[in-house]
Amino acid sequence: MELDRTLSALTRHIPNYRGVSRLLAPIVSHYATQYQQSANRQLIIDDFDGDLKLNVDRSGGMTQNLYWRGISTYDELKALLPFAKPQSVFLDIGANIGVFSLVMAKHLTEGHIAAFEPAKTNYDVLVKHQMLNNFQHMTTYQFGLSDEDRELTIYSNNPENTSSFNASFYASERFATAIETCQLKTLDGIWPTLDLPRVDLVKIDTEGAELTVLRGGEATLAKYKPVILLELVKAFYKNAGYTAEDLILFLKGIGYDKMSIVKRLGKLAPIAVEDLPETGNLIFEASS
Repeated sequence: MELDRTLSALTRHIPNYRGVSRLLAPIVSHYATQYQQSANRQLIIDDFDGDLKLNVDRSGGMTQNLYWRGISTYDELKALLPFAKPQSVFLDIGANIGVFSLVMAKHLTEGHIAAFEPAKTNYDVLVKHQMLNNFQHMTTYQFGLSDEDRELTIYSNNPENTSSFNASFYASERFATAIETCQLKTLDGIWPTLDLPRVDLVKIDTEGAELTVLRGGEATLAKYKPVILLELVKAFYKNAGYTAEDLILFLKGIGYDKMSIVKRLGKLAPIAVEDLPETGNLIFEASS
């Protein structure tokens, strides 16, 4: 077994204490360079979040970070899981390679997971992860959600276009590399075709497209009032032409009257609009 496999099996289970990733950076960089020209750069690990299987690329990209550091969305998952029941229905909007969906699928054993990812490279990895873990109660969709049916160019933060990456429909200094044209649909439009009894939990992480996702699902969200976990990045919102205040006002209009910010270890704290940080994760709840 390669030394990095032994080492990473330890480091991805170390809590994300301040400075750990910085200390590991030279080691991660060394092995990334080593594997960039190697046919052996891809590897399946079977201990992600304890017992999940994950296909990782040791030469770079998002899965390289997961290989070395484990779950990067630990706080968000820890915050959302208390709202989950075994029979809950979860929508993962902006699923990427499916880390969030996989962890939720492990807990929602009698429910269903619908994962939406428009970028083909990420989607292919998402499907592989579903198959590796044999989650029959998880369905994947290769399109994004928006406020109308259309096609848009998606821009990557990874010019090398490796096996996984973050991407946005809004070009910027960070998302500067156009990679493909993606299909978008509305949640309200596709809802009758999903064959789901309801929706209980929603995660939206779409690098600036959060408000358009919400607008396209207004009727569905207003009807079922799921708990919503949503990424807050004010710079992404600005690039997309709206503000955090616009988003919160929209949610209030369909009954979401409780907003909390996710803190370390998944703890939730009520927060006012004027106190919102530049980046974070928010949970919205609606009155019954």
